[in-house]
Amino acid sequence: VPPNALVGAESAPTSAAARELVVAARQRLGSTERLELDELLARHALAREARELLEAFGERLASGARTLVRSLRVARTIAALEGRDEIDERAMAEALSYRPTAELAS
Repeated sequence: VPPNALVGAESAPTSAAARELVVAARQRLGSTERLELDELLARHALAREARELLEAFGERLASGARTLVRSLRVARTIAALEGRDEIDERAMAEALSYRPTAELAS
């Protein structure tokens, strides 16, 4: 749910509306199995800017493949909840913002 839909909105989304978003996201994502990196990239489009952001994050923090794959999975879910098939830079930035702050502070 975009922040502007919540902040200053006349009313918060109902549980039914939230459920509809989740159901649509699950359909967009397809299987709920834990995909590895090559499978994630094969099934879900990753915008160039999102890829660059993920690569920069990995290099700056010397993150391992496991961390990058987890971040990519979160970004994929964010994009799906917003009704998009492509993982864009904004979804990737949001996903990376959920990493522990100790990682980001170094």
